[in-house]
Amino acid sequence: MEELILYPNAHTLLNSIRSLGYSLETAIADLIDNSISARAKKISVRYSPNDDPYVAILDDGSGMRPEELTAAMRHGSKDPCDVRAANDLGRFGLGLKTASLSQCRKLTVVSLKDGTLSGRCWNLDLIAKREDWVLCVLSSREMEQLPLMDNLLRQESGTLVLWQHLDRLEAGERSINIALGEKMDLVREHLRLVFHRYIGGEHGFERIEILLNENPVATYDPFLTWHPATQPLQEERLKIQGNDVLIKPYILPHISKLSPNELRQAGGEEGLRRYQGFYIYRNRRLIIWGTWFRLTRQQELSKLARVRVDIPN
Repeated sequence: MEELILYPNAHTLLNSIRSLGYSLETAIADLIDNSISARAKKISVRYSPNDDPYVAILDDGSGMRPEELTAAMRHGSKDPCDVRAANDLGRFGLGLKTASLSQCRKLTVVSLKDGTLSGRCWNLDLIAKREDWVLCVLSSREMEQLPLMDNLLRQESGTLVLWQHLDRLEAGERSINIALGEKMDLVREHLRLVFHRYIGGEHGFERIEILLNENPVATYDPFLTWHPATQPLQEERLKIQGNDVLIKPYILPHISKLSPNELRQAGGEEGLRRYQGFYIYRNRRLIIWGTWFRLTRQQELSKLARVRVDIPN
């Protein structure tokens, strides 16, 4: 039987995976996953609508050597069946590329490790022109001209992810300035919920600082554990394939015991009902929330019930 090696068309495939369903906030959260996996303690999301608009994520994590960065830029850089490190939030080796290219046409990553600076770039316009998987290797001069490079170079190690040619953000908008500002408000709300256990800090774990244009992102606790009227119930531990799954229910305070500000933090009267249910965390990172998984319907009698479920990676 004859065999053929049939490579996908680079331009067609990359444009297809741009429509995987990322929003701006979920795309940025995927990149923050990578920063946390790299043991970053400070993650800065920066954006500018002026001149050449960009969105950037800068961390102070372990960084990557040139060969590691090249591997990280490969689509499908990790085997999903591999056992990951305990702090690793990745799975398929696609997040950096698919999340980024869902929002921009030019993805540049610069990383600093062991005193060595390296940069790689996927440019969809160049790929369309060359009709091949062309990954650009940046020179020192090209890296020096990038936004936030001074910030990266002041660190011992870290990684800068830069999005340019923001065609998806600009589409249908009269002003990229207004559009980017409004969407970044949604990003802030998403990050403060999804990473609330990292931002707030937990016993036995170091706190991670996330900033949005230099303003710290505050934590948001969906269980209102700080409120004296919240009722934490007994935790249950299940053993599944040798791993611990922890289940801890909470009963939120009745609306009459919440101040207007506290009620707002709980999602408002409508939010109490809409956000009831399970909150699934993978390595303390919130991945699914506000659902009963069809075990029951969202209803008035259960609107104060929220169940935290911790699964390993």
